[in-house]
Amino acid sequence: MQCALCLEDRKLCNSHIVPDFIFKRLKEDEGCFYVFRNSTNSFKRFGKTFSEKLLCAQCESQFSKWEGYAKQFFSDEIPLSGYAEGKHFVLSGADYPKMKLFFMSLLWRFAVSTNPWMKGCSIGPHAEKLRRFLLNSDPVESWRYGCMITALLVDKVHVPGLIVPPSQVRVDGQRGIRLVVGGYLLTYFVSNHRPSEGHQTILMREDGRFILSRFELFDIPFLAGVAAAAARQNIHES
Repeated sequence: MQCALCLEDRKLCNSHIVPDFIFKRLKEDEGCFYVFRNSTNSFKRFGKTFSEKLLCAQCESQFSKWEGYAKQFFSDEIPLSGYAEGKHFVLSGADYPKMKLFFMSLLWRFAVSTNPWMKGCSIGPHAEKLRRFLLNSDPVESWRYGCMITALLVDKVHVPGLIVPPSQVRVDGQRGIRLVVGGYLLTYFVSNHRPSEGHQTILMREDGRFILSRFELFDIPFLAGVAAAAARQNIHES
């Protein structure tokens, strides 16, 4: 079968769309997680991870290197320095190539997934562009496929147990893609044009500096709507 990344005919692995270390974190509290399906405006509760025949062993190994660093990053094992500015933290010390490629790989995996619960909106020709950059381990410029990172809170407590596949949003007058995974809202710039200077300062830069925002889930209109859908469906009893 053809590997989705290198396009070679090879034996394929059971590849995770959402990396395994994030799934383990999703399941820490209740042993389950919830996925919001954009196309049907509905939730489903899951107790098992998602995987599909996607990557060959060689490409899987390439992704694993970035995931290994991202696991340390999200587990606070990477020594970062910085300061707080209201609801935002200005941080530095990240390994730009590894983290940028991890974020790019996450967007691409959602884009090429065939699982109806992982599949979100199309990113069109950008899926092929991302594939080529990932194949060559090229993190490209900070603004290109850069993402804004927002930690999601409920009553000031970080909430990891929600996945929301990609959907479109306008950011700075440009097309953006937003998705939720591992308790973070990731808002990507998926465009051939640079965002404004102000938005570029939020993204992870080549020197490892970036801004992490923290917001209550219900203060974000898009996610307040998701929460309302959860309440209507009464997912805790599903």
